[in-house]
Amino acid sequence: MRINKPIFLNCFSRGGSNILWNLFLSHPGVCSPVRETLQIFGAFSRHASLEGFITALLSRQPRLFDQWNLTPRKPISAGARDYIDRTFQRWVLKTLDDPEMKFKSESKIYTRVEVQTCRMAAKNNNGLVFLSETLAAIYPQAIFFNLVRHPYALYDGHRRHKIFSDPLDFARFYRTVCERMVHDSENRPDCHLARFEDLLEDPAGFIRDLYLKAGLDFDPRRKVRLKAKPYLHADGSRRSDLETGRHYWIITDRLGEFLEAGINRFQSARLAEEEMEIIRAGNGPLMEKLGYQ
Repeated sequence: MRINKPIFLNCFSRGGSNILWNLFLSHPGVCSPVRETLQIFGAFSRHASLEGFITALLSRQPRLFDQWNLTPRKPISAGARDYIDRTFQRWVLKTLDDPEMKFKSESKIYTRVEVQTCRMAAKNNNGLVFLSETLAAIYPQAIFFNLVRHPYALYDGHRRHKIFSDPLDFARFYRTVCERMVHDSENRPDCHLARFEDLLEDPAGFIRDLYLKAGLDFDPRRKVRLKAKPYLHADGSRRSDLETGRHYWIITDRLGEFLEAGINRFQSARLAEEEMEIIRAGNGPLMEKLGYQ
């Protein structure tokens, strides 16, 4: 395969996926395919692309890379596996032309050789967790991280972005995806579970643990790059004290100053008791297993 030891990040949309992705992309030995996996290989959706249609034809699975397909994928042909690998490689090389991703540190730019030899970190949202076995068949040395987040806070984000408006529909979606994340993390040595809340509590320790499991070196003096976005504050306002959309390099030990430790609490407070009861009714045992009250 052209891509060596890739890192796949299975996350919920609105669940901290961009933060997790950037934590890996801040490592000088890791690059990205610039876009999310579903954007590269989307077919028959708003993310439709030529690569997506070709992959759908080769795999005979139109919804192979559909984030709302919450079912296990069927095995794919050698031709489809090779095409996916070549497409990932082509997109990773776009790192060289991206105004942000071309930087391997605050002041240094990747060389072409470095990009070609970097490990790839790709972001797979929602139902793409069911694609992990397919990707593992393509890349036997791949590492997978499944990022979970408290369902109350997650539902608030999904509701605000009009992804879900019914707590019952969300509860079913959350259970289906989260159970798969937990199952894979408990039964596959190449798969690890991570909690968004642990990132907020101890950013440096969280990154150290991620890098250790991924086989990457950790240096607390190294800066990490995050993208500034508006977020909910205790007073109910949604803003960022930094320039929205801009990327900032931050010393690892000061990362906590960039993240809002109370964000889950602020978001959960926006839900009605009835909504929380519906979500817990469908996910009680799962929430307890993950340490969510």
